[in-house]
Formats: sequence, C-alpha cells, structure tokens
Amino acid sequence: MTEHFMEFFKTSGFWQHCYGSIDFLNYLKLQRHIEANGNGKEPPFKLGVVSNFDPRLDVLLRNMKINHYFDFVLNSYDVGFMKPTKEIFATAMKASELKDLKPSECLHIGATPATDYFGARNAGWYGLLVHEKSAEDLTRKYGQLVDDNHVFSSLFDIHKKISNDYMKW
Repeated sequence: MTEHFMEFFKTSGFWQHCYGSIDFLNYLKLQRHIEANGNGKEPPFKLGVVSNFDPRLDVLLRNMKINHYFDFVLNSYDVGFMKPTKEIFATAMKASELKDLKPSECLHIGATPATDYFGARNAGWYGLLVHEKSAEDLTRKYGQLVDDNHVFSSLFDIHKKISNDYMKW
C-alpha cells in the first residue's frame, strides 16, 4: 500500500500547477531568448528548482510537463542539504554554471517563510513568497523580517509585477 501511494505521489494526479505558473514560465523562457538576442549566446539567467523534496522530483516535474523550463533541479535528498541552509543555495549557484555569479544576483521564489524566504535571504539572495496569507499576516507573525513587497498571492501576481517593471528589491 505504501509503495503504491509513493508511486502515485510522483504523478500529475496528485498535484496541480500553481495559478499563473505556466504563463510565468513561458514569459521567463521568452525573456531569456530575447536577452540572449536569439543567436545562441549564453542565456543571461538560468532557472532552477531548489526543493526539500526527494529524488522523485525529476519524475514529478516531467509528469507535470514543466521539467523543460528548468536548467537544473536540486532536491535536498541528493544534495545532502535542506533549505534553509546556505549550502543548498550555494549548490544551486554552482549548478547554474553562470560565471562569477554572486548571491545578490540570485532570486528564490518559494511558499514557506522559514525555509524559502529566510533561507534565500540568509544566503544573500533575493527572496519572494507566494503565500495564501497576506503580507500583513506574515508581518504579524515574523515582524519586519518579511518585506511586504516580497509577498504575493500567486505566481500570476509576480509575473504581472516583473513584466511591468514594478518589482522593488
């Protein structure tokens, strides 16, 4: 029974795309192509997944038909570090294979304040949260440690802000 459940857990039947995720990923893919001038130059940024998941993550992303958007996928089980440790974020920077990449040039979008947002920020990255609670609710819980401008209700909202150049770091 457990094995059957574990197999089902990596199928698309157990998961759904976040609101706005496919449009946002398509937008980022197009931006990479435009910024690389469409001439085969190295893309100006890489997209990756950094997750406290297990090795089934690659299969799950493939089953969800989104694996092709990402240049690398790191799961904490294989990497040996979990978010919020700085090591997993440093490993992501190496996996990007971008030369002279600095933490201050990296962005992590996640759903959990303690592991995603604070982990990224402590590693020197920018961090954004997609969270069901409002920025005000998170401020009540975490104080001023969570910037109101870094909390969004969906990836659609992040896409809107980035594509309209309204993003404030």
